[in-house]
Amino acid sequence: MAMTKEDLSKMIGDAWEAMRNGNPKGAQETFRRVLNDDNENIDAHYGLGLALRAAGDKVSAKSSFETSLRICERELAAIRKGERANDLMTTRDDRYMMLIRMLGQRIAEV
Repeated sequence: MAMTKEDLSKMIGDAWEAMRNGNPKGAQETFRRVLNDDNENIDAHYGLGLALRAAGDKVSAKSSFETSLRICERELAAIRKGERANDLMTTRDDRYMMLIRMLGQRIAEV
């Protein structure tokens, strides 16, 4: 049974809390649970990359960042082509542009 958006959001919050508490392994487990349900979740891929990097696994961190980057680029392209709605009352495209820049920086760091 698939989790609701609210469930996934709570789990992502729990994973970030684990990171804040110095528990990257716990964060990894929670981010992976999110990804088992929603493999296209940009935030979970990004967070998993940070947790992996904090645990010293740079190779896996880079892979997670690259996956998040590919999803962001695809979503931004879809918005720009008009395949996804952006009513200019949201910042979806701005969010993707910001994430693309941040992910490029994280990839360069590892």
